[in-house]
Amino acid sequence: LAATPLHSCLVSLGTPRSMDARAVETSSSLIPSLNTQARREMELWQFFDMNSCDIAEELAHSGTLKTIISVKTVLCVLGLISITLLLKRKGLSWLAHPHTQCMFGVHIFSTYMATVFYLCCFVTDLIRFTMSGDEECAYALPFWFAFTSRLFAVTGTFGQLFSMAAIALERLYASIRPVSYESLNSQLMKSTGSVGVLLLSFGMVFGLCVPGVKWPEFAASFTIRTVENQQRFQWLVNVEVLLELFVLFTFHFSLYLNFRKKISENNDYVTARYQVSSNKKVIVLLLPIFWTHFCCIFVTSFGLVIYPYVTPTDTPVNHGVFLEMVALAPLYAVTMPLIMFISLRDKRPGRSHLDLGQADHFATLETLFDKKEEETGLVKVVHEAITVLEAMFCCKV
Repeated sequence: LAATPLHSCLVSLGTPRSMDARAVETSSSLIPSLNTQARREMELWQFFDMNSCDIAEELAHSGTLKTIISVKTVLCVLGLISITLLLKRKGLSWLAHPHTQCMFGVHIFSTYMATVFYLCCFVTDLIRFTMSGDEECAYALPFWFAFTSRLFAVTGTFGQLFSMAAIALERLYASIRPVSYESLNSQLMKSTGSVGVLLLSFGMVFGLCVPGVKWPEFAASFTIRTVENQQRFQWLVNVEVLLELFVLFTFHFSLYLNFRKKISENNDYVTARYQVSSNKKVIVLLLPIFWTHFCCIFVTSFGLVIYPYVTPTDTPVNHGVFLEMVALAPLYAVTMPLIMFISLRDKRPGRSHLDLGQADHFATLETLFDKKEEETGLVKVVHEAITVLEAMFCCKV
């Protein structure tokens, strides 16, 4: 019985107290009593807490780790400022269609959410790592705070991913049926899509990471990966990568469809031509930031795979430093607005950034007025031409 696992010994806690003296004596000699079991269980938790405290103290004395966290803190602050300036100066008019504007707004909100909680984690780390550490377990974190803070940050990251996937599907539909998409403007669809993305993000992250997790008193660092949810955490990483690949494939395929699309000269010629040009320019604008998001997630997701090959000795400090170096997801808040400022730098504020260009514009008008009056009707041609001019020069958010 000396080799009996602890959980088998705990079964003995249900032994009735009314057993005979010999049974009691045998039980006392072979199986620990109730008080001993409770004390042993308490000592195991104390050992776990002490281990977390020791690891946290070791991390607190790493100058390299504190430098990395300081840099990422500054970048998160710059990211929040940059996103605010992007919305204030450029707005969302360059996305043209209200459905795309709404979903990209969800993407911006998710980026804000993720960045704020990542910033909370970094600031907390800097504060606790610079403390005097006179008290016992001064550098450790309350587990509930460390777990939930990181949980909301990852939820924001998945909000980015699901909103990107929604935009990708929207662009695919606009590429296949440009005329019907151009006239689509449903408040119900926009509201349902926005709420659906947020609920799906919360449900995915909380549903895979929270169930079955034990809640000890202390944690050495901010993380959502525990012994109990390791398998489900890996599923979460796999979903993350698959979503990124789906978005990139769908966007590139939609771009291919728009460049290969031949527009027939019928009554919907102007609408179709405008929407195809709009599709191409929106996709070209969004692809760089989506590729940037993919690179950040890819490095973060697969960092642990290469960890044994780049780190000769596995210590808490080496592990913590490496994780912070490959965790690039918080940096997306800086790179995304920077890329958008560069892409939109030549565009006039308050105007549509998706004009057809002068050459395409006059070629379209020439084609319209060359049509026979009995085929299209001169009034309809003029109306379509005015619609194009309004869309090109008068479109605002």
